[in-house]
Amino acid sequence: MSWRTSRFHNSVVPAIVVGAVVFQLVRTHVCERYRVTSRSMEPTLHGDPESGDIVVVDRLAWALETPHPGDLVVLRNRDDASLNHLVKRLFAVGPAFLEFRAGDVFVGESRQTVSRIVKDPIAHRALRIVHFRVPGDGPIPLRPDAARWKVIHNDERPIVLVTPVGSMRELHTVVTARSQDERSSSTPPDRFLPGHVSLAEPVGNDFLDARAVRQRSSGPSPRDVGIELELTVPDACEGLQLVYEYAEHYLVCTVDAGGAGLFSHYGQQLDSFAFGELHAGERLRISFGYLDGRLFVTRGDRLVAERAFELPEQSRLLIDRDDRFVNQIHFGFAGRTDAEVHRIEVFRDSYYDATARDYHVELGQVFVLGDNAHDSADSRDRARDPYELGDLVGRPFAVIGPMERARWLPRYSLTTP
Repeated sequence: MSWRTSRFHNSVVPAIVVGAVVFQLVRTHVCERYRVTSRSMEPTLHGDPESGDIVVVDRLAWALETPHPGDLVVLRNRDDASLNHLVKRLFAVGPAFLEFRAGDVFVGESRQTVSRIVKDPIAHRALRIVHFRVPGDGPIPLRPDAARWKVIHNDERPIVLVTPVGSMRELHTVVTARSQDERSSSTPPDRFLPGHVSLAEPVGNDFLDARAVRQRSSGPSPRDVGIELELTVPDACEGLQLVYEYAEHYLVCTVDAGGAGLFSHYGQQLDSFAFGELHAGERLRISFGYLDGRLFVTRGDRLVAERAFELPEQSRLLIDRDDRFVNQIHFGFAGRTDAEVHRIEVFRDSYYDATARDYHVELGQVFVLGDNAHDSADSRDRARDPYELGDLVGRPFAVIGPMERARWLPRYSLTTP
């Protein structure tokens, strides 16, 4: 053996061996990668045995800190150790009590002190579950002189564009008249709201997954629904109106050109707020909806206003052909010139149905749920054999594959007021 060969074996080979050992130690004890195989965390993480997201997991995370509600966690599969670990979202660390009411999660130290977990419309924007989206190849013109009905088919979900009306007074009158008629009549009204753009069917539990592919899902229709619009404010625009219709309830957000805004219900004002002026030619992004017992409206990345409002769990519900609640989104603008809408996104929150109304999480136990509430095996099914802190393997912090979905996974805090 030559001197150079001997030197290679004495220096490089040991370095390779040490590197391999360190890599294996890091892989085993510090970081690991897992493929997400189930749909339980859609749309946050795409699950599929062959093409699911590959996440990197910090295995030391919970050795260095206590997990908090909102964290993504990886757990051992207690039903079959030979299968992949599970990825869920943490909602409680014992001792705690949980209740499920009308799809929302309530947490507290006792049954008497539970309160609703409340998401922030801005900070928790990424937790929205998109039901419908029209990105479009260009702006959608809304013309005052257009034909009365125009149906756009996109992602198998049509929207209906109705001729805009001429003034804010007319927009307000349309909704007030509709809500009053509905309260006094047992006949379901026309599905579309005159003077508004309407989604052509109720917001159900279907959603766009992490690949923007529509996934079918069953279960009760959600109450927590919203819409986000991007549009160019037209000349001579008098204002905007966004409407969330839940059964016979009409929750309305109105903004006039001068920037004065208000929330109303059945035509009665709930609250007023300063939205800011609408400037002709401005590219405006606005969202409005009902989330965790509150109405909210945002402008860009700013929460403009929110107002506590409790929709009833039981109501004189209107039922569509598939026996789902009628919950519908509409929006309209008042003016005499064209408006251009660049993006429409209708979204919902997770709706958690449960076999039991409440759960007691004892000391040392954890309660986890899947974001895809209707297709997730989680703590709701393990009342007799709950997950424990010792079942937590680590915290996923990044998606590294497939490359088109590679991203960091931010941490969220889910708390009660």
